[in-house]
Amino acid sequence: MFRIAIASLFGLSACSVFAANAVAIVPEAIVKDIDDGYGSRALAQLRPLLQQSPHDRDVQYRYGSALLAAGKFDDAQKAMKAALESDPNAPELHRVLGEAYGAAAIKASIFGMAGLAKSSLAEFQTAVKLNPNDPDSRVDLASYYIQAPGIVGGSLDKAHEEEAVLDKLSPLQALQIRASEAENEKDFPAAVKLLRQAIEIDKKTDSLVQLGMMQLHTEHASDALTTFKSLTARSDAPASSWYYLARSVALTHAAPAEGIAALKVYIALPERPDQAPKLAWAHLRLGELYAQNNQKDLAAGELDAARKQPVADDSNFDSALKKAQALLK
Repeated sequence: MFRIAIASLFGLSACSVFAANAVAIVPEAIVKDIDDGYGSRALAQLRPLLQQSPHDRDVQYRYGSALLAAGKFDDAQKAMKAALESDPNAPELHRVLGEAYGAAAIKASIFGMAGLAKSSLAEFQTAVKLNPNDPDSRVDLASYYIQAPGIVGGSLDKAHEEEAVLDKLSPLQALQIRASEAENEKDFPAAVKLLRQAIEIDKKTDSLVQLGMMQLHTEHASDALTTFKSLTARSDAPASSWYYLARSVALTHAAPAEGIAALKVYIALPERPDQAPKLAWAHLRLGELYAQNNQKDLAAGELDAARKQPVADDSNFDSALKKAQALLK
């Protein structure tokens, strides 16, 4: 479930591999939107295609992937179950259904988590059985084995079996998943070493993103700052890079100016991925940096803007806003 976790934290889609046996009628622009985490935008364009070709496997696959990218986990489950009724042996549909179960499990109560987790595992296992050469299904299955407790099927030995297969199918993803395992085992030097190797062969930003988020979560904010500077220097930098650059600045207590500039870029973007940090959080963090820079009028304005932005189902926001307001006193 590593890819799902990164998607949730960074606003990226967990579903990015083309359905090998599907007839491609979904335009590449829509596929790119899904891959980049703009699920809601993709859904608006996919719905007419779904009406025109309700049983087309590629359309169904992309529709479920877009729902997942948009954070509509229950809807993604329903869509994939419906699609599987007409094509029960489509491995990519099983994989997306497994990812939808896994994403829902992360947010579920302790009472519902086990059932969703076991369903996720069953779908990943089915996807691998139906298409043993799909590296993304192998990554999902290995991630599950690494992160899930033994009571619901977690197993490092089984994860290592998947990693050995990935060495041949996708050396890059093998490095990334081994880094995820090392992080899960709190062997951060090993995780960093593996990700450095991955970055050398990664033509995209995925490995840099994984490194930066790990550094933030393990309280290596100075290292995270360096990583997110590298990301924002790239022309293909994901939108959330700017937000997490600012978070790294704040956590290192560095000069606020760079973080302020990064958040201004993030807030000014015409659109952000569905699961990227919300504007309310961006305004709040900008207010904190202004307060840190002793620009209290500007800080008050940003905190007021934060208060006016919608924040759905985020129990941490109110307490964070109160702490930020205390900085103005």
